[in-house]
Amino acid sequence: GDIVLDPFVGSGTTLVESRLLGVRAIGIEVCPLSALISRTKSKFPKSTSSLELHIASLTNFYTEKFNGFIKDRPIDAISYEEILARPGNTIEKFVNYEKWFSKEALIGTSIVVEFAETLKGYDRDFLCCALSACMRSIGNVEVDVIRAEYSKKPRVNVDVLKLVKRALVSMIKEVNDMNKSHNDLISSPEDITVM
Repeated sequence: GDIVLDPFVGSGTTLVESRLLGVRAIGIEVCPLSALISRTKSKFPKSTSSLELHIASLTNFYTEKFNGFIKDRPIDAISYEEILARPGNTIEKFVNYEKWFSKEALIGTSIVVEFAETLKGYDRDFLCCALSACMRSIGNVEVDVIRAEYSKKPRVNVDVLKLVKRALVSMIKEVNDMNKSHNDLISSPEDITVM
């Protein structure tokens, strides 16, 4: 009957462990991204079948949108402004976007975000977390520094779809492994609260 309280929940490890042991838990987090990650990690479903279906749907959606947008033009012939004005794009213009993303990476990220917006609830959050987990590999991020800065040497041949699908497959496996290993103890997603 006890409740675990984590007032600085971060990415939610305490909540996941509480749930796996059948203990109710509350996590508090000021950072919206950390709260999303924490909620997604700890409120995982018993069945991942709908999540698995989204991988194929994402692949079809991405391929159609990507090919339809570039229309056999070389990526270099497309401007960043054109990418941000792409129908369906919801990524707003931000400072130094051309330094943070290659054109291919920005198109791909835009398409994954567009697909995520077609989903609802947990499935949407799950896909957003998978994309977030890939951002260091997608963006021109210098990974060997303490704070984020863009790399002077832009990434090339960034396959956003491949990276996100790999993250989704890995995350689905982790959910299935947790459900299997703690089947007798695990509590309901409703036993976890993230504020």
